[in-house]
Amino acid sequence: MPAPAPTTSRRTEKKPTPRLTVSVTLGSGTIMLAGDLNRRTVRHLLDAARTLGLVPQASWTVDVRALTSYDESGLRGLGACYRQAVRQGIQMSVVGAGDPLRTALSRVRLDRHVFCSGDQTVDTSLPGRTYPLVRVPA
Repeated sequence: MPAPAPTTSRRTEKKPTPRLTVSVTLGSGTIMLAGDLNRRTVRHLLDAARTLGLVPQASWTVDVRALTSYDESGLRGLGACYRQAVRQGIQMSVVGAGDPLRTALSRVRLDRHVFCSGDQTVDTSLPGRTYPLVRVPA
C-alpha cells in the first residue's frame, strides 16, 4: 500500500499593496507623484492627466521627485500622459527624475520630449489649489 502523500499547508503571504499619492494643481498644471508607480497604481496617474485635460492649460508638469519606484506600466503611463498632452496641444515636462528614470525614458525616446533644459523645479508660487486625487492605502 502506498504511503499517503504528505500534507503541506500552503501559506499565502499577502504582498504589500503599493502606495501612490497623486496630487493635481490646476492653476499651474502640475501632477505630483509620490510612491510606487506600477501596474496597480498607474491608473491614478492617467486619471490625473484626464483631470488636467479638462482645464485649459499651456503646459503640464509631472513632478516625480518623490517617486520611489516604477515599472514598465508606469513608464507606459507617463508615455500615455505625454500623448494625451500632445493631442490637446499641450507641452508636458517631467521634473525631478533621477538617473534611472531618465535612462528608462531615454530608452523609450521620451527624454527629449519631456525633459526641459535648465532648472528642473516646479514653481509652486503659481496661483491654484492642489487637489489630492488619490492616496492608495497600504
